[in-house]
Amino acid sequence: MQELTIASADGRNAAQSLRDVQGGFLLYLAAYVGAFVSFIPFFSILLPLKVQAIAPETTLRLLSLVTIAGVFAASVSNILFGMLSDRTYRSTGSRRSWIAGGCIGVALAYGGMRLASTPAALVAAVIFLQCMINMMFAPLVAVIADEVPDRWKGRTAAALSIAHPLASLSGAILLLAPRAGESAQLMILSAVTLAAILPFCLRYREGGRGSEAPPGDAARTLGMPLAWASRLLVQAAAASVATYVFIHFSTATLAGHSAAGMVHQKIAAIMAMGTIVAVPAAFLAGSASDRLGQRKPFLVLAGLGMSAGLFGVAFPISWWWAGGAYTLFMTSYCIFVGVHSAYTLSILSRFHRGRDLGVLNLTNTLPSLVAPGVILTMQSTSLSAIFMFVAGATSVAALLVSFLPENRAGGALG
Repeated sequence: MQELTIASADGRNAAQSLRDVQGGFLLYLAAYVGAFVSFIPFFSILLPLKVQAIAPETTLRLLSLVTIAGVFAASVSNILFGMLSDRTYRSTGSRRSWIAGGCIGVALAYGGMRLASTPAALVAAVIFLQCMINMMFAPLVAVIADEVPDRWKGRTAAALSIAHPLASLSGAILLLAPRAGESAQLMILSAVTLAAILPFCLRYREGGRGSEAPPGDAARTLGMPLAWASRLLVQAAAASVATYVFIHFSTATLAGHSAAGMVHQKIAAIMAMGTIVAVPAAFLAGSASDRLGQRKPFLVLAGLGMSAGLFGVAFPISWWWAGGAYTLFMTSYCIFVGVHSAYTLSILSRFHRGRDLGVLNLTNTLPSLVAPGVILTMQSTSLSAIFMFVAGATSVAALLVSFLPENRAGGALG
């Protein structure tokens, strides 16, 4: 009888633990998506529109300068806040204070963004916004490595891969919203960010559930450099699309003589279509790679898919062509990022996860310098050439990931 009682108690405790994990993941998923919503719609849609309003004659050059300034701010602040959250985590077991502070800072930064009416003010506002985003985002990403066991990282990364396309979809919805001016759009972004992230900061309780097993030697010495380099190339492509695809489709010959509002709606529809396809495809691919224990086929095919999609984006001969090419790129990109994250999260140093993720985050920020740098140095600007260049980069990324070694602690790559 005593054994039965103990077994029943263990069963109840296990069930309660499972409910806690599931509830905590839903809080984290909402916060993670909210973090992406805090910057993807702004940098891909609202910032280009604001730059066009401030400097209609030199839109590409000002947008490139603003992007470069923001990249440097993001690179430094992500590593800094990652290291600071490491220190806080070692002493308190929590990173949530940094996440909450950054979340509130983002809302304040959008208030300042509304007031920016000159190129210099816009650059300053973007720098401040980037610092606040990374104060929130750096410790938030580190929570995955802290809390998720290695055997669950594949499906977790697959689930989290919906954040980018959902954030892109939210931008499309903002663009389609009738009579929504800049002030309303920025207020909506601030409200969504606060509503999504603050519940996680207030209600989640860290438990240190992440695996403490060290990664294998091959994963440390070869896996991380290859993973870093391949992600750098892929994110160069993603940054180019996020920064320039709106302007590219707006000014391409397929726009014809359509009114500006009609063109914007068509672009928003293309972004929405890409999201609708990318979300389930990325989740299915990530879950399948977790079950099969093979990452390489998914990563290689995703890299080649991105390359094909980008060639189509470079030369949009019709709206349907543009939509198909963008959808192929977005779907392949989300699959790559989800499966790739499952690997890299399992080989981080236990006591320096925030710092290491900050270094890995350079693959998200440094690529943003590629396209602006080319724009600022070219005598004649050609966005088609930019997209062709990054299409080649994703093909190289597909080659690099084919050499990734197995990680015995976190699962085989195939």
